Amino acid sequence: SERSRIGLGGIGTAEVSGTGALWTLTEHLYVGVGSNGTLNVHSGGQVNATGILFISISSGVGGRVTVDGAGSNFSASQVFLGRTGDGELNLIDGGVLTVDGGSGDVILSSEPNSKGVL
Repeated sequence: SERSRIGLGGIGTAEVSGTGALWTLTEHLYVGVGSNGTLNVHSGGQVNATGILFISISSGVGGRVTVDGAGSNFSASQVFLGRTGDGELNLIDGGVLTVDGGSGDVILSSEPNSKGVL
């Protein structure tokens, strides 16, 4: 897909699960835009975003991304965690986050009154 949003007008949840499960985005991924959003990547699932991963970009909105288990991976060019809301990123049991090939930025709480938890 191109640009995607989880939790735009209602609570949203997406799941990428299992070896061979792959979600490729040619632009950005927003988790927690106008309402709460959750993305779970587990059991060998892969998410590849050419653009930026934004977790919680609205005040009062929560966004959560969990990458769980060996072989599970999320890659993005940059990560904003809690840009203006409450963002949470969990890496569990061998789950991996790769940002710009290992040299990118993970930005926590970039605005006043926001919260980023890694």
